[in-house]
Amino acid sequence: MKVLFDTNVVLDILLKRQGFAESALALAKTQTPWLSALSLANVCYIIGRSKTHLIGGPLEFMRSKFQLAPLTADTVSRAVTLGFEDFEDALQIASAEAAGATHLVTRNLSDFKATRSVTVVSVDQLLAHIA
Repeated sequence: MKVLFDTNVVLDILLKRQGFAESALALAKTQTPWLSALSLANVCYIIGRSKTHLIGGPLEFMRSKFQLAPLTADTVSRAVTLGFEDFEDALQIASAEAAGATHLVTRNLSDFKATRSVTVVSVDQLLAHIA
């Protein structure tokens, strides 16, 4: 199973958000987790507002733990055709498709629509599926 993690799940792990320890467990149990290249920029901006001395650790964590799904012109075109209210969410699904991921794991299920090839699941649903 190929799983792409939404930015919010990665932030839960990096920021050690209370009540979201399951996110780290889901990552640990996923053999080859994926992350959109867009999430690298999003996380670095949110954590450090692009200040290099604040983003080194999170950037290294993401680069070492995840396979990166590239953000290409085709990915952007696919995201446009999805017609999501939030374009960033559409880019996440399009990145999952481009990477051949079967699942996208997110904390915000209501923000996403599954596609023919990508099922959208919560962290708890992913853990139940892996178990």
